[in-house]
Amino acid sequence: MITNNREPKLHILHSCDNPSRVNPKHLREGTDADNVQDMMERGRYAKGQQRCKHALATEVVIRIKEMLAKGDSNRRIASETGVNHARVYEIKKGVTYKWVEISGQQR
Repeated sequence: MITNNREPKLHILHSCDNPSRVNPKHLREGTDADNVQDMMERGRYAKGQQRCKHALATEVVIRIKEMLAKGDSNRRIASETGVNHARVYEIKKGVTYKWVEISGQQR
């Protein structure tokens, strides 16, 4: 704002992806969508356990997906893994933990 001598109507985004640099030439305006796109392209988003302290450990999700692949019921999987059966259902349907893969295939 100071460098450009105006009020930004949008977010100010950092173009060079180096947070410690403060070169005003590396700043640009952008929308929320621009900001999210930058975040995704640069891998600057949290997944799994990094995202939330309540997230399941990747190993648990892998075990759940292996059990689902064998045909175990959601309730049995929930009982054996200590995970709520509704969460098992979400994993089964691909609502959550899509990024966890097993044997090169999405689970």
